Amino acid sequence: MPEITFTPLPPANSGRVDRRTVAAVEIAAQLRARPGEWALIRTKTGDTKRAQSAAQSYARTIRTGRLRAYPVGQFEARARTAESGVTHVYARYVGDAQQ
Repeated sequence: MPEITFTPLPPANSGRVDRRTVAAVEIAAQLRARPGEWALIRTKTGDTKRAQSAAQSYARTIRTGRLRAYPVGQFEARARTAESGVTHVYARYVGDAQQ
């Protein structure tokens, strides 16, 4: 009879590292180190409407805490489009002050 081992099933993403999650954690740590200061965290270029939509979506993701790195109410984020058409995402850490 073949030998088997009973063990709990690991999570579906076990062993994988999501680059976006790692980047979000690193950005959040940098923002926490300088509370209240706005920082440019992402730039979107290309089709203006698409870039604006992507930047606004990312800012909303931060504000609503959809990423664990950015707990709800601890970060502010805004998207702004420059005259050149490039869209930037700015964020800052505000701590628990927003709650």
